[in-house]
Amino acid sequence: MKGFLNCEKLVYGSLIVSILTLLYTFYTKNLDFVILSTFALLLSFAIIYGCFLNLKLRIEKESEKAKESQARQILKIAQTTLPHLKQGLNIETASKVVETIYSNTEADAVAITDKRKVLAFKGIGENHHYSGQKIQTLATKIAIKEGKRMVILTKEDIGCPEEKCPLSAAIVVPLRRGGIPIATLKLYYTDPSKLSRSSIALAEGLAHLLEIQLELSEIAKLEFLACEAELKALQSQINPHFFFNVLNTAVSYCRKDPMQARRVLLDFSNFFRATIEHGEEPLISLDSELSLVRNYIELESSRFGNKLIFNNLISDDAKKWKIPPFTIQPIVENAIQHAFIPNKELVINVRNYSTPDLHIIEVEDNGKGIPEEMIPTVLLRGKGQGLGVGLSLVHERLKLLYGDEYGLSIESKVNKGTKVRVIMPARTRIFLLNRLPEK
Repeated sequence: MKGFLNCEKLVYGSLIVSILTLLYTFYTKNLDFVILSTFALLLSFAIIYGCFLNLKLRIEKESEKAKESQARQILKIAQTTLPHLKQGLNIETASKVVETIYSNTEADAVAITDKRKVLAFKGIGENHHYSGQKIQTLATKIAIKEGKRMVILTKEDIGCPEEKCPLSAAIVVPLRRGGIPIATLKLYYTDPSKLSRSSIALAEGLAHLLEIQLELSEIAKLEFLACEAELKALQSQINPHFFFNVLNTAVSYCRKDPMQARRVLLDFSNFFRATIEHGEEPLISLDSELSLVRNYIELESSRFGNKLIFNNLISDDAKKWKIPPFTIQPIVENAIQHAFIPNKELVINVRNYSTPDLHIIEVEDNGKGIPEEMIPTVLLRGKGQGLGVGLSLVHERLKLLYGDEYGLSIESKVNKGTKVRVIMPARTRIFLLNRLPEK
């Protein structure tokens, strides 16, 4: 700045000398001063041009310094927030993230929201902006709906019901997963003049950073769940109860019906092989999954005989749908393990239907049903009972692959039966699968 002021003095000085020389030449009509005045003017232009170049160079240097400073800010925030976001985005992790951003930026307040509510808020106004509060800002709703960055420059547009709220400007940046907005990062300011291009660029950089961290955490979680699903599926096959039931069934047929014993062992072999093959694929056709289910049903039918009835009502078009492996089989297994009513046939129907946006597969049985008070806990991890892959694991995998609005839904009535619906997007769009590292 000091150099620029000195340059400015040189420009003014040279211009004054040039003007005085021209006036004197015009007044005295002495042509000897023409050369001098021309030289003075050229000198003035040269000084002006030099100062312009110097100013441009200084602005570029200041810009580079600002970028470096901003990069250091983002890096520091990244190092602090990554351990928290490994656990995903929730009220607890969002609180730690906004506190880190607030401490390392010049924003007067920082907030993170999901699609419907504020997850965390830190800074000026936190006495009336709080976690769990419904989103009130129209710009935030637009940012989530349309995936646009929104700049708010008036207190009215922030929409805070507190009249004395000092926040009067904000930048709202959507946080995306698989290109779809799922949350927002908001930086607030008490003075709209503080909301500069630099602060907007910082907010966008931070949002991009958070998106990457969230996707990395979900990739790690998805890999874990995929491995856990494969492992538990294999465990269900070699579980002592299942294993010995199959062997005992085969042994019981050895004398009276050797061909049936042979079929049981072949079914078990096919089932075991299909389990391994399915575990190697991220997605399989619904028809392939139903083939695994048929193998499983044949094995269990050798135990239960005519008491177990399975109806495959899937349409030919739906057989081409792509689904994660071990999605339908665990639901059927769960029904066989828990739904049998003594002296009554267990009928399991698998059907499909669609809406313009959804593919739905329904597994229905006429068994024991689930008490109403237990239904909300069935899909919670650690709450399920029995062997094999739990419904909670299937539910979590679907949510991670397709989004929180998808997964399993359950309807059940005691002694009437249970319906488990697999809800997926009609257009197969997986957030993380195409970025999973190869095995």
